[in-house]
Amino acid sequence: MGKQHWTWTVIHDPDHFGKHGFKRPQKMIKKINTVNLIYLEEQAENLIAKGLASKEGDAIVIDVTDLGYDKVLGKGKITKTFKISAPQFSASAIEKIEEVGGEAIEL
Repeated sequence: MGKQHWTWTVIHDPDHFGKHGFKRPQKMIKKINTVNLIYLEEQAENLIAKGLASKEGDAIVIDVTDLGYDKVLGKGKITKTFKISAPQFSASAIEKIEEVGGEAIEL
């Protein structure tokens, strides 16, 4: 841009040069690891065998933080009764867990 266009830039586009806004550092953004109910149902027997879950009566007790997850999502249909402990649940996950007689324990 030459000198002759400087007046136009100052009048019509004063924010053309310089830094604007703020970009948050990537290390400050926490990624939430999620797990779906259908995955927990499919892997329930494997988790019990590995000692990552236990059976309490007819309910399967799972703490998803031990599995490395932070949030339980409600994708899929479940038929087993679960007692799931997690920091966060989606509304549909709570509804589906309680629908089959389970319990969603928020940490």
